[in-house]
Amino acid sequence: LIRARWRTQRPNLPRSDDPHVLGAVARLSSEKRHDRMLNVLREVDDRAILLCFGTGPLEADLRARARALGVEKRVFWMGYSTTISEEMAGLDMLLCLSDGEGIPISFLEAGWAATPVFTTSVGGIPDLISSDVGYLVEKSSKDHAIGSRLAVAMGDRDSLHRKGALFQKRVISQFSESTWLNRLRAIYAGLNP
Repeated sequence: LIRARWRTQRPNLPRSDDPHVLGAVARLSSEKRHDRMLNVLREVDDRAILLCFGTGPLEADLRARARALGVEKRVFWMGYSTTISEEMAGLDMLLCLSDGEGIPISFLEAGWAATPVFTTSVGGIPDLISSDVGYLVEKSSKDHAIGSRLAVAMGDRDSLHRKGALFQKRVISQFSESTWLNRLRAIYAGLNP
């Protein structure tokens, strides 16, 4: 249903459900490393496509880079979305190769949708993503090594589904409204003598 909606909005998206649909949800700025995502996309199966949700000052440069790398027909610039939490369910995997992050809201949205995350191990990300619920790579890894690891991950759909389901359980159990309210109540209760 979500992919059908995307195809209505973007008729040039592949018609088959066969492609591996990667998503990036981030401002198009240097620290988010879309340039690196484009490099990595060259290393994986030609059936993999990348949907980039977001806007920012580097959009024209990134489009030019995609053309120069020969991946422009596999990258779709989706713009800003007010429904990204719903659209996460249409992705096979969320891709984030940022140089630095806290705990991205997009990761929590991916978790709610049971969408596994492939990400650099920076900032607060390892507090949320572990190897049982997603895929972590070192920021210092070479692009071709990240691409090889991504290709292996995409090739094992059973593992993707399993990690997505486990990630969803983690997000629901640790980041639901009731869990956070209970934590806050416990903190405040501890402050009163």
